Amino acid sequence: MSPTFILLGLLTSNLTIYTLETTTIPIQSTNGKGDGLNVSALSTYLPTTTPTTQLPYNATTLQDVSLVSEQYYNDTRQTIKSYVKQESIHSVYGTILVGAVIAFSILLRPLQMLANVLLKAAPTRVVVNFFRRHLTESALIGSLHLRKFPFRLGYIPSRITTLLIIAYIGLNVALSILTYPDEKVDTWFVDLSMRDDSILSNRIGVLCFANISLLLLFAGRNSPILSITKAGRTDIITFHRWIGRIATIEAVIHVYLYSGSTDETGHGMFAKASGLRVIGYNSSYWEMGEIAVGAMAIIFISSNLAIRTWIYEIFLFVHIALSGVALWALWNHITYRYTGANYGFEFWLYIFFAAWGYDRILRVFRVLVCNWKSLFVRSHPSSIVELLPGDEFIQVTIFPSHPWNFSANQHCFLYFPTLFTNPFQSHPFTIGGWSNGQARPSSKTSGGFMNLSSGEGGESTEMDTIPIVSSKNGPINDVNSLRQHPSCRPYITFLIRPEKGVTAHLHKRLLRNASNPSKSGSKVPVFMEGPYGPGAHSEFKNADTVIGMAGGIGITSITAHLQHYLSLQQENKGTLPRFLMVWKVREESMVSAVKNMIGDTDSLARHGVEVMILRKSDDGSRVDLGDLIKNEISGAHNVGKKVCVVTCAPGAMADVIRSNVVDCIGMKGPAGVELVEEAFAW
Repeated sequence: MSPTFILLGLLTSNLTIYTLETTTIPIQSTNGKGDGLNVSALSTYLPTTTPTTQLPYNATTLQDVSLVSEQYYNDTRQTIKSYVKQESIHSVYGTILVGAVIAFSILLRPLQMLANVLLKAAPTRVVVNFFRRHLTESALIGSLHLRKFPFRLGYIPSRITTLLIIAYIGLNVALSILTYPDEKVDTWFVDLSMRDDSILSNRIGVLCFANISLLLLFAGRNSPILSITKAGRTDIITFHRWIGRIATIEAVIHVYLYSGSTDETGHGMFAKASGLRVIGYNSSYWEMGEIAVGAMAIIFISSNLAIRTWIYEIFLFVHIALSGVALWALWNHITYRYTGANYGFEFWLYIFFAAWGYDRILRVFRVLVCNWKSLFVRSHPSSIVELLPGDEFIQVTIFPSHPWNFSANQHCFLYFPTLFTNPFQSHPFTIGGWSNGQARPSSKTSGGFMNLSSGEGGESTEMDTIPIVSSKNGPINDVNSLRQHPSCRPYITFLIRPEKGVTAHLHKRLLRNASNPSKSGSKVPVFMEGPYGPGAHSEFKNADTVIGMAGGIGITSITAHLQHYLSLQQENKGTLPRFLMVWKVREESMVSAVKNMIGDTDSLARHGVEVMILRKSDDGSRVDLGDLIKNEISGAHNVGKKVCVVTCAPGAMADVIRSNVVDCIGMKGPAGVELVEEAFAW
């Protein structure tokens, strides 16, 4: 007997099953999912007269040309309608997830501005300070925030960040379990539990794609999220990690639900009438999904703090490579499964690719704009890379090709292409000082941070960073090249503490060349990408008293704020607010270097600047930072004034500062206390 082909076609008002003898038809099942041939392609094989025999609902064999049961037709029609509805809901909920994130990011700044307005009114000040003290500024557990969690398990986000993460997890859960079909009949699945598992798996799969589309918005250096929210990069990266974790968990659940119930052919889950096993698809879609989930799981596991701090360069390379593998596999997963169909799943990946392309193009543009003269103009000065006195720290001075408007609270990414590491890899460094080219450094200048001189007749005061005088071993690059030009070039400086990876390679090379006179004139090319960061906060600009607190190499951020403070003071002319710099440091070599940067403390004092350097005393006692902060904020000289505490310090010190500043919020005395924290957590 010839093969029997069952044709399921929705033809006007009747669904008819035909037995076709001695004819082989190269068709695929038209199961309402958008797969297979169009219904019109089957019309050639239909009989000229309508059958009169009706097939029973649960029939398993076909002997004659028959009409499908009316009830089976209605149930199948309802099945298709339910499927289409659920697919639409999946897309809507994925859009809601992405839209909620973008909407909150847009509303965040207006909410912060509203809070600042409410702080000015006595009736609402108490309420705003209550939320600031117990929600937006405080750590989640005690004072633990930037300190590493025991066993290097990670960092504890702030209280507000933790609540936002919990809310985002809750939104994912809610969108996963809401709005499921309540129909009691389905002709595609072997039973309703399989239908519900399939719908849940598909819903979670779409939400996984939606989360993936957001990942680069919280990782890219040029992300619009950074510009819109003005949030710190540490907080943004925290959300990036949690979005990635949520996407990975959703991908694992998606695979678990399907692999535990069926295989790539749909066996055990789908009824034969659904035709899943004969529709046009590439069965490799199943393996591609497994590859994608495997890559995401490895990223999940390898992104823990211990690995990041141990082998960061290797971690970063593997992280990017596995991300590429996951995206490639996800693309194939959906295009292999829905061959020739347009379900729109690719749209989520388009968002990711667009964000990636936007970020990469802008990064290349920034590098070219900042460094093109170094590449093509021979007269342009080379970057200066030098060891500071004591040979423990490195200073880098770069002459950008474009005179950017630099500011405090900014950073740049530096490339060292000739080091024996990845030449395309870069790391962020805080801008320690800059010059826009107004001043002319002189060889007679003693290397002070500020060249403060009052002009006659109200002329402006020159305030620019002067590069630190070369150490006894001399820099790799010619430090005097800065002074060989008729006018001062715009430049920016960075202080670097050698850690692991590229900075360790750079430090070793500097030491090696310093001990070899024949290599003392060799150069280390440096390319800059930046500046990044929101710039000086309004809380800093509007403060009456600024307390800059630094720990170790964090002094670079405070010196930048000091330079910006003096620039603002110059613009306001009649206003002389107070700037207190508190620096806790252990290395004597760094103290000597930074003293050269900040210059004469007596000159700074005339501009309202006090400098306090904290070191362990001879008897081993230490200054209590908590008492210092509280006494300074609540002092009589700050009654009725706005106080801004700017901090850049190691985790433990930063947490102490945050805890004590939070305790001072709402206390009697100052008109307001603000905290500006610059941190680069691993």
